[in-house]
Amino acid sequence: MDISKNESSDKPIQNSPEVGGAYIEKPFIFKVVDDTTKEPLYGAVFILSQGETQLAFSSSDEDGIVYYSPLYPGKYVIKQILAPPGYSQKQPEYELSVDGTGNFSIAGFEPGFIIISNTPI
Repeated sequence: MDISKNESSDKPIQNSPEVGGAYIEKPFIFKVVDDTTKEPLYGAVFILSQGETQLAFSSSDEDGIVYYSPLYPGKYVIKQILAPPGYSQKQPEYELSVDGTGNFSIAGFEPGFIIISNTPI
C-alpha cells in the first residue's frame, strides 16, 4: 500500500479483541475538512493503532472521508501523520472507543459524525 497515493487497505484489520466478541462490520467513518471553508480535504493520512501496535493506515478521499473497518470492540488511537499539501496537520491523538454493539466514540467529540479540520498554512 502506498499512502502517498491515497490508498486505503481493504484487508480486515488484524487485531485482538480487547473487550471480546466478534468484530464490528459497520465501518468507523470521519471527515477531514478545511478549517476555514469547511470544504472536504483529499489526502490527509491517518494511522490507527492499539497499544504499541500500528494496525492500519487510511487517507481521506475526494469527499474528505476516512474509514476503518472492521474493528473489534475496544480502545484505539487515531493520529494524523500527513496533512494535505498547503495545510498544517493536527497533532493530537484521538482516542477511539468501540463498544460491543458497534457504537463509536472519540473523547472530546459530541456523539455523531466526527469532523476533523486542518488549518491552511
